[in-house]
Amino acid sequence: MSTTQRKQREKQARREHILDAAAGLFAEKGFEAATMAQIARRAELAPGTLYIYFKSKDELYFALLEPQLLAHHQRNLQIAADEAAPADRAIAEVLLEAGRYYLEKPGMIHLLTSYHAQKYRRLLSAECFDRLRELMRANVDVLAALLRRGVEQGLFAPMDALATAIMIWNMAMGVVQGQEARVFRHKRGHGRAAIAAAVDLLMNGIKRRDAP
Repeated sequence: MSTTQRKQREKQARREHILDAAAGLFAEKGFEAATMAQIARRAELAPGTLYIYFKSKDELYFALLEPQLLAHHQRNLQIAADEAAPADRAIAEVLLEAGRYYLEKPGMIHLLTSYHAQKYRRLLSAECFDRLRELMRANVDVLAALLRRGVEQGLFAPMDALATAIMIWNMAMGVVQGQEARVFRHKRGHGRAAIAAAVDLLMNGIKRRDAP
């Protein structure tokens, strides 16, 4: 390995270490209360070193959420790509995939659920705010498209697909958040089983009684 390659790997490792420290503090204190000085201390770095990597909390928050939301959207598009597949199964897979991810990375669910459009419009740059909002809406849009497909397949009764998608996503994330808070009090696998049961209830609630 060349000196340049080694330095690049060290820089990337330090960047990831900073992001881990920031995620922990944002979860504990909230985005507004956490400071760059506290993040530097958590990461065991001088404040000046932190600012070499990230110029503001805005950049840190965006760097934490944007790749996760983008990865979810790409995965959701893959799940939804098979138009012949039953829509209810695709929706369940989208929700279960999100649940599995957030149980494995509990700090991320706090970041996602702490997002509040009116508050973060003031705290984040316009570019970061618009990008995060775009990605959050994109995942809901995939669910809405699957709900419309389910109506066409005769699985669901006619509905306001977008409003229903928002409700389903928020309910699913609420279940994940509740399980994350209890995950260490139960035997291994309990959180995933609880999320699977919640998804099953959600899907049974919107399916037509005479659906195939």
